[in-house]
Amino acid sequence: MVDQNGDPVTAARQRKRYLELVNRLGDAGYPPNLMGMQTRPAWLFPSEQVAIYDELWEAGIPLTITEFWPGTSYLKNEATRQ
Repeated sequence: MVDQNGDPVTAARQRKRYLELVNRLGDAGYPPNLMGMQTRPAWLFPSEQVAIYDELWEAGIPLTITEFWPGTSYLKNEATRQ
């Protein structure tokens, strides 16, 4: 998937855009009182998931997980990903 400029759309870019929106809202005098996210941790190592939470936490707004799909599929590939 690519954006209107032909650049690839990635999860990291989407998080960055989300944080930019939250910051712009705050700068305009309308700070959100809560951020929400959906998560599929079975696709990530726990440390990667925590890193995402930490990245979003930097906005200084409470974060709520609105959807959570637990799993252990990351364990199958743990040796090859490290």
